[in-house]
Amino acid sequence: MAARTERYGEKSGGEFSFTGFVRRYVVALFGLALFVALCLAIAAMATWNVDDPSGSHATGRLPTNLLGYPGANFADIMMQSFGLASVFALLPVLAWSLALMGGRRVYRRPSRFSPGLGQLW
Repeated sequence: MAARTERYGEKSGGEFSFTGFVRRYVVALFGLALFVALCLAIAAMATWNVDDPSGSHATGRLPTNLLGYPGANFADIMMQSFGLASVFALLPVLAWSLALMGGRRVYRRPSRFSPGLGQLW
């Protein structure tokens, strides 16, 4: 017998629940928004340039970052904080967004968040 995964808003008997329906789609939309934010973060880090203006590097040049000044600031902070490991720092966000879009529950959020921070140091 295959294991059944628990989804947001599902009743055990399989009957329809309007609040469960709305909750599932709100959670899925939150997962999609998280995924879009992750794509923007990856785009900002992929177009990072050391000569872009940011909070720690003042210059009169226009940013070459795809997302402009906010993208240059984000990429600079991530690169200065984590270096090339900043790409791996975004992997838990990818897993959470895919789980939320798929309707899966994310169990033990605080206990999964702290080891994720620990792996970066």
